[in-house]
Amino acid sequence: MSEIGQPQVQIKDVAKLYGDHNVQALSGISLDIAQGEFIALMGASGCGKSTLLNIIGGIDRATSGSVLVNGDDLAKMNDDQLTRVRATKIGFIFSILQFTFDAHGPGKRGFASGASGKDKSSRYKKEG
Repeated sequence: MSEIGQPQVQIKDVAKLYGDHNVQALSGISLDIAQGEFIALMGASGCGKSTLLNIIGGIDRATSGSVLVNGDDLAKMNDDQLTRVRATKIGFIFSILQFTFDAHGPGKRGFASGASGKDKSSRYKKEG
């Protein structure tokens, strides 16, 4: 078993409020994720799991607190810098129903060809 490394993601006292009524999605979240460590966020629907992941990935910003990725503070980054972090440092595995396809059905090819910019008419043609 390999040794877990130093924290690559450091979250300290993160809070997230939404809207004019300051609906609290997160409050006082602190977490370190080390290099090589796998974690799972579990909880009831609406408890803030996706909000926290969006903040860690730089998709959304915390209302307060700090998020460091490899020592870099996401709050101090502009959109281009955040895009580079997402492309090189952070990975997401989505579990959205729309992204699950039968490996032999047209959905997988249609999604992949759509993402690649291929013409719609070529998406569902049989290969071979």
